[in-house]
Amino acid sequence: MSETNRLVQAKETSDYAHELQTRKGSGEPYSTHPHAVAEITSQYTDNPDAIIAAEFHDILEDVPADRYSEDRMREEYGDNVVELVKMVSENKRADDAEEAPWEVRKQYYIDHLSELENKDALIISAADKIHNLSSMIEDYDRVGEDLWSVFNAPKEKQLWYYEQIFDILSQKDLPEGLIGQYKGTLDQFSAIVNYSEAPTE
Repeated sequence: MSETNRLVQAKETSDYAHELQTRKGSGEPYSTHPHAVAEITSQYTDNPDAIIAAEFHDILEDVPADRYSEDRMREEYGDNVVELVKMVSENKRADDAEEAPWEVRKQYYIDHLSELENKDALIISAADKIHNLSSMIEDYDRVGEDLWSVFNAPKEKQLWYYEQIFDILSQKDLPEGLIGQYKGTLDQFSAIVNYSEAPTE
């Protein structure tokens, strides 16, 4: 199979895997997010496995295995794609029990990212955060303060998390354009959070 066909198939797989999910805030089909993350990723790497992993970056943590499993991903797209996805996946469970609290999950991801050196995985992580921030900015423009009610943590902690991720990624060997894109989007998000916290006259 050609790489072009493989990428097309991966997009269709992502559509299928996330078919029953929607985005917080906008309610759009969830697959709009991995498609956007893959597009951003493709601007900074020409590795097709990385672009496919960007399409799949939320599958192992958010999609039930009976819909699309790690084994099926490995069989259809190979070990490298699966390993990249695992590098950027959040550990949502503590000791295989119930889902861990938001702060525990986020701190685990921050600690994991600080030790990660795989450039393609870091690019995917940055692309994911850029699109999440962009989506929240767009949603805030549409619904205002009502946006924050759909998330598992308040806006101040959301900002803290994305700032922590930026601080780590900005110290990695990543394309300047990618870091600049993250910084510009983060600055817009920070302005929204700080504006919404400001006292009214």
